[in-house]
Amino acid sequence: MIKLFETQDIQEVLKIEQSLFDRAWSYDNFYDAVTGLLHCCITYKSDGIIIGYAIAQLLCETEAEILKITVSKEYQGRGIGKTLLKHIIGICSKKNITTIFLEVSTTNTSAVNLYKSAGFKQLGIRKNYYGEGKDAFNFVLELI
Repeated sequence: MIKLFETQDIQEVLKIEQSLFDRAWSYDNFYDAVTGLLHCCITYKSDGIIIGYAIAQLLCETEAEILKITVSKEYQGRGIGKTLLKHIIGICSKKNITTIFLEVSTTNTSAVNLYKSAGFKQLGIRKNYYGEGKDAFNFVLELI
């Protein structure tokens, strides 16, 4: 079930974040996003437990960037990332966003395939975006 990401969710989300990423967001990063006026933040809960989350940042009146779509390791491959992505795109659409950007690791084939299946187009590659030798694809989705 999709829920609004609230400050009391941060500790639970941090456990997922730290289990999956070498360069994990901090408590303060999440707090700033959840309390910021220019962010859309949601969680995916199953039996009252957070198993995924998504964060997008509004860049201007018509543009947004997806900063995070993350699903707990044990729940990956079950369509939860797709559900989170659809909800974030829907929220952006309701806010009259016409262009959504994101970066994704060139080695994360499941996420790359997810974004392509949602209509995102690759713009280019950011060298060393995730650290030395860890590149990212730039993607864009036009909603109009």
